[in-house]
Amino acid sequence: MQNPFSKDQMKNYLLLYGAIVVIMVLFYILNSQLNTERSHEKKVFETNTSVMKDEIAEKPAEATEENNSLKNRIQLLDKAY
Repeated sequence: MQNPFSKDQMKNYLLLYGAIVVIMVLFYILNSQLNTERSHEKKVFETNTSVMKDEIAEKPAEATEENNSLKNRIQLLDKAY
């Protein structure tokens, strides 16, 4: 059985693979060096529903119907992750 690839083709494939790996390593190093933000701030949602009820009471009746339908479809999580 003969080898379907010549030595030049194998060399070109290996050089291409090596170049891709080197580029990926360089991007990783640059990203880790230039990214100075190490942690992200924790997001805290307001869970005081009495304030939300006061804001809804100030709006017209059409807006409250829309808010009620949205409130039924969307709920906030109990705690932030």
